[in-house]
Amino acid sequence: MNTVIVGIGNPTRGDDGIGHAVVDALPPLPVRIAKIHGEATEIMDFFNAQKVILVDAMVGGDEVVLIDAISTKTPHDLSNASTHAFGLSQAVELARALGDLPGELWIIAVPGLNFEHGDDLSEFAKNKIDSAVKLTLKTLGNFHA
Repeated sequence: MNTVIVGIGNPTRGDDGIGHAVVDALPPLPVRIAKIHGEATEIMDFFNAQKVILVDAMVGGDEVVLIDAISTKTPHDLSNASTHAFGLSQAVELARALGDLPGELWIIAVPGLNFEHGDDLSEFAKNKIDSAVKLTLKTLGNFHA
C-alpha cells in the first residue's frame, strides 16, 4: 500500500510544531514520512498516496483526536493556529470538491496551548506526543499495545 505520514507545523511557533515532534518520535516504519509547514499546496501534494495520515496541532481540547477526513468534513479549528490563511482544513475541502482525496485520509489532531513565535513546545503539548504516536501507529495498522 502506498502510505505517507505527514507532520504539519512550524517548530518555531510553540505548539504549532507538534506535528513534527510526533513524526520525529515514530519508530522506523516501512512508509514515507514527511514534515511540512502546512501550506495547502504542500498538503495536497501528498494526496496521490492511497493512505495519508496528517498530524497537526489544533487549538483547544484536551485529548488527541482522530478524524476520518474522507467521511467527515474537517473542522476549521485545525487551521486557527496556522500562519497561513489557507491551511489544512481548506486544503482537504478543496481536494474533496475537486475529487482529489486519497483512498484514506486520517488527521491526528493534537491539542496545543501556545502558538507564539520563538517558543518551544509547551509541557502540555509534549505530554500529548506519546498518545499521538500510539494513535498514529494504530491508524497505520502497526499498533502493538
